[in-house]
Amino acid sequence: GCAAVEGLEAKLDHAVAEGASHFFLPLAQRHQAEQWQTSQGHTLGLGWLMSDDEPSPRKVLRAYLRQMGLPPGNEESFAVRQGYHSLLDRGQQADRYYREYLLPEIVRRLQEQRRQRWPDWHPSHLVTILSGSPALIRLNAEVLGVRQVLALRSREKQPESTTEMRIMLEQALGELGIALHFTPPFDEGSLRSMQQQFTASLQEFWNRVDPAQVVLDMTPGKKSMTLALAGLAPPGSSLLYICHDPLPDQRPEPGTEALERWMVPREGARQSSDIFSVMDDPPRA
Repeated sequence: GCAAVEGLEAKLDHAVAEGASHFFLPLAQRHQAEQWQTSQGHTLGLGWLMSDDEPSPRKVLRAYLRQMGLPPGNEESFAVRQGYHSLLDRGQQADRYYREYLLPEIVRRLQEQRRQRWPDWHPSHLVTILSGSPALIRLNAEVLGVRQVLALRSREKQPESTTEMRIMLEQALGELGIALHFTPPFDEGSLRSMQQQFTASLQEFWNRVDPAQVVLDMTPGKKSMTLALAGLAPPGSSLLYICHDPLPDQRPEPGTEALERWMVPREGARQSSDIFSVMDDPPRA
């Protein structure tokens, strides 16, 4: 909560003398402050500090922080934080705000989706593609609760940016107890060419792992890359895609994410023309 301001009228007079444009005080003293404002004829802007059951200074000071132009923190609703993020241009500031103030809640929402739709699904190994949004790897790994992540990286990526992403991801995943591995850089080309480059790394990564614990991420990367990766999925593994609505600049709109999962049929479970089976339609024995 917030205590009453003692000597309020004298402090209001002092604020005007110092040229202040706004004065924030506990909402409980609103009547007293507005009476002073009327009697003095001042145009000093009054702002209200809201008491809160939790001892959170940011929650009490939210109106003040908003007036000062500071980014909305976790004391604000997700909609307010999402709206602020949508106003930021692409770049480090937007990425940092997303990681600190949006990603944790998005993870919780998607984890709940996973638990409700597939309560018995507990994968341990995730294969993904390094893209311009490395936070997506952390998101998917944390939502799935995997222990190992293998990231495929194109030779097109600049070594400096790859090194920076690697350090950031290793730190973020390491805090979650998740091991991160990178493949040697691959050259983009035909599906067959990329599959030939992927094969050795993938087989080593999921060697002696139950395919039911393997997930291949179809969300990041170019279509040709994800198609090449999907074609190598072991029977019984899963393909993951995170749907989202786009913002006007085509960035994903935080809060619209939804999980899609497909299972690769086990050998002999389907006709060869049936490439994937939707999880709502389980494979026939």
